[in-house]
Amino acid sequence: MKKFLGLVGLVIISFILQSTILQFLRILGVTTNLVLVVLVVISLQTDEITGAGLGLMVGFLTDILYAQFFGVNTLLFFCIGYLTGRASEDVYKFDFFTNLYFVLFGTLFYHLFFYFIHYFLKIGSDAILITIMPILTEIALNLIILYPIFRLEKSIFRKLKIN
Repeated sequence: MKKFLGLVGLVIISFILQSTILQFLRILGVTTNLVLVVLVVISLQTDEITGAGLGLMVGFLTDILYAQFFGVNTLLFFCIGYLTGRASEDVYKFDFFTNLYFVLFGTLFYHLFFYFIHYFLKIGSDAILITIMPILTEIALNLIILYPIFRLEKSIFRKLKIN
C-alpha cells in the first residue's frame, strides 16, 4: 500500500507540474504531456493493475479540470496505463529505449483515439489536419523530457523498493 501511495504521489506531482509550471514553457504553442510520460514509465515498471489504476485517476483529474466532455481522457489514460502495464511483462523495462518506444506509441495512441472519439462525437472533427504539427511537436517534447523522468523514477523506485 505504501508503494502504491508513493506512485500516486508521483502522478499527482506530475499533474500539478503540468497544470502550473509547464503551461509557461511552451514550444510552438505546445507543452509536454508530463502526466502521460510519467504514467507510461510507471506502468512499464509495475504491472497492468497499477497502470490502469493510475491512468484512471489521472484521466479523471484531467476530465474534471480540462475536458469539454467527461470520460474521454479517463478512458484513454486508463487504456494507456493498462496496455503499457500488460506489455511490461514481455519487454526489458529497465532500458531507456523501451521506455522511449512506449512513450512514442502512448502519445500517438492518445492523440489518434482522442480525435477518433471526437470525430464520432462530432466535435471539431475537421481539425485533425491542422493539428498534425502540434502532435508531432508534443511527441518530440515528450521524448525529450523522458530521459530526466526515467532517471528520476529509477532512483525513486529504488527508494520505494519497487522491483
